[in-house]
Amino acid sequence: MKDLRCKNCHRLLGRYQDCEKLEIKCPRCGTINIVVSPPESVNDPSLKKTCKVMMSI
Repeated sequence: MKDLRCKNCHRLLGRYQDCEKLEIKCPRCGTINIVVSPPESVNDPSLKKTCKVMMSI
């Protein structure tokens, strides 16, 4: 799993795996953080379309 940190204040927001697109608002500073998979991985039919996320609050 990969860490998702706020791009503004660097707070750990959670950990994710197999995400096509993930959008999380930081509870500390309010910045909207967006993670988008590279186009080649989005078109790969072997990847699951579900996103596994472990949130850190």
